[in-house]
Amino acid sequence: MGGDLIKRMTFPLAVVDSVKNAAARAARPFMVGYRISPEEMENPGISMDDTMQLVKALAAKSKRP
Repeated sequence: MGGDLIKRMTFPLAVVDSVKNAAARAARPFMVGYRISPEEMENPGISMDDTMQLVKALAAKSKRP
């Protein structure tokens, strides 16, 4: 997805929500992780500021049940 940072984070955050919902229904508990590439040299690319905003959003999701 293109657009501003909030719009670009919509898909990865929706994937995390879906995976967390599936994990909650699993027979045995398991940890959910998220692998990122923190910065891209290409222009336009992912900046470290973009990555930190995503990390903050992911951390906020980890605090929710």
